[in-house]
Amino acid sequence: MTTLSLCDLSRDGSDGSGVSPQTRRVLHVINGEHYAGAERVQDLLAEHLRPLGVETEFVCVKSRTFDARRKSIDVPLESVPVHSPFPFRAIGELADRIREEGIALLHAHTPRSLWLAAPAAIKADVPLVYTLHDVSLQEPVSALRALLRRRTLRLLQSADAVIAVSPAALELAERLGLGVYRVLIPNGVPTRPPAKEQPNRPPVVGTVGLLRPRKGIETLVEAAGRLRQRGVDFRLEIVGPWESDEYARLIHREVARADVGDITEFPGFVREIDEVLDRLDWFVMPSVLPEGTPMVVLEAMAAGIPVIGSNVAGVRDLVRHGIDGFLVKPGDAAELAERLFEGITEACTNPRPWRDMSGQVRRRQQTLYSAEVMAQRTARCYERVLK
Repeated sequence: MTTLSLCDLSRDGSDGSGVSPQTRRVLHVINGEHYAGAERVQDLLAEHLRPLGVETEFVCVKSRTFDARRKSIDVPLESVPVHSPFPFRAIGELADRIREEGIALLHAHTPRSLWLAAPAAIKADVPLVYTLHDVSLQEPVSALRALLRRRTLRLLQSADAVIAVSPAALELAERLGLGVYRVLIPNGVPTRPPAKEQPNRPPVVGTVGLLRPRKGIETLVEAAGRLRQRGVDFRLEIVGPWESDEYARLIHREVARADVGDITEFPGFVREIDEVLDRLDWFVMPSVLPEGTPMVVLEAMAAGIPVIGSNVAGVRDLVRHGIDGFLVKPGDAAELAERLFEGITEACTNPRPWRDMSGQVRRRQQTLYSAEVMAQRTARCYERVLK
């Protein structure tokens, strides 16, 4: 087993692009049920791999939300439903397609997509790359889910390469022996102009994502209530689709209990996230469980929005405390409220520290977490396993 660093991948004897002049056809097998962080990675890769000689196609194994919301609309996409860990018929059909269309490599992104991609790659005799987008493989689960996880782990251990999007994910891959090669390739997002040069008055605080319990929205709402009690003038935006109606009802009850309903907006799913970020002064990532490399945090950084995030794996890899924003204890509404109070009141009286943080997060994103860099590193990984 070999672990590949970013430095190893850059010393491949290429001309700097990381790929050979020959065009490769790569089939991304994805979930497709949502359009959240991992799906945006796949969408961006389709766009940014093309100039590097990699043509992408998609197969979705669940519902086609991804197809409705993706930006890479010119990339071929098919739906192949997968309902069990052993989708024998779908495996044969996908293997036939791989051979007929000259697909050079399969790239899977979720356990369900792996159930299809791994056996099909073996059957068609092509390499398999898997992106480990989070560290949920180590979280407690029910007995049934534990059985499904064991199936996933067995398939992952024989993958040709495992791409980890965060140091925590890489450590997990190494500990579990996932893949022949393992490489750290953080997610990336497009660079863009800064959202603003000065904070709003009143300031706008917000978060964006798939709204579900692990995102800690309750903590943010409670912190907003604490700020309201201290007389702080601000607005709150909680943006994104709800994972369930039950969770939506819970959060709306918490908003009423915190007495912040008149200053809180729920715009729902927003296709153009830049329009949301342009309104924000502080981006909050209140996750209570580890993340991969949260795309929405990178997008906030690209816009020059300082970040206040939970001190969990994935978030703390991006945010340097006191430089790019602040890190707080997961689930600690009091500490989150204190950091927000500090940031809001200081920005209203002296915007220079806010502007300094804004510049720092933009430079950090452009240097380490751009979509172009992500695609170049991914293309080098493909070439490594195709040699």
